[in-house]
Amino acid sequence: MPTCKHSGKTDPDNHLSAFGGHMMLYTNTDYVWCKVFPSTLEGIAQSWFEKIPRGTITSFRQLVILLRTQYVANISRERMTGELMSVVLGSQESLRDYISRFNMEASNIPKLQQEVAVLAMMSGLRGGEFKSYLGRKSFTTLAEVLGKANEFIKSEEIGRATSRRFVASENNYSSQNKREPYKKEYPDRRDNLQPKKDWHGTNRGRGSEFKNERRGKFNEYTPLVASRTQIFAISQEDEKWQRPPKMYNKYRDPKKYCDFHRDHGHLLHPLERQY
Repeated sequence: MPTCKHSGKTDPDNHLSAFGGHMMLYTNTDYVWCKVFPSTLEGIAQSWFEKIPRGTITSFRQLVILLRTQYVANISRERMTGELMSVVLGSQESLRDYISRFNMEASNIPKLQQEVAVLAMMSGLRGGEFKSYLGRKSFTTLAEVLGKANEFIKSEEIGRATSRRFVASENNYSSQNKREPYKKEYPDRRDNLQPKKDWHGTNRGRGSEFKNERRGKFNEYTPLVASRTQIFAISQEDEKWQRPPKMYNKYRDPKKYCDFHRDHGHLLHPLERQY
């Protein structure tokens, strides 16, 4: 027995279609269809059928006419193929979603005109490779267009997946290779360097700005009763004096001799401030 039911509140054509499809599996005998059909009615539809005078219905076709006339207000308006022109691809809609929506609308049109449906789909596409492809071809059925659309959908989705994977790998690479700004573990000695001047008050050659003046161990010292030159003359043989490195300036003055460096080039007293 058919399981479909009609209560008089829905489209009678949908019920007749479901009933006919089920009955065709068993028999095509007209009077059997007329005997079985009342069992599929319920509610107000069942009440309506019971009020039909006996002997009025002579064929299943006549029963169909009576049912459709009684519930004509519930019959859906037959849609036209031209209505597909209003199905347009959304600005944020993917090709897959558009094709699915278009196909659903086309399925609700009983007398679908294939060429008009193909034209409607082309009009609904807002540019793109698929629309250009359809413009170069001459498809006459919607099935052909849907088959090609499926190929473009696969290509589009593979491209999107590849793009997302590439962006993700780029971000991952950037985050892994992002280094913190270099921090000095020790203060740069050059930060506090000042140009070193000779006893005339001028800088001592190229790069002298990177040489720092020699500083004492303490900030304050006991005042001396004699000059450093005099003190050195008395105690120059003392082992506590640390000898300076040898001078290599080839432009040294041979007329000047430094007792501390024990070499020519300058006198002792201009260098007192170093020691």
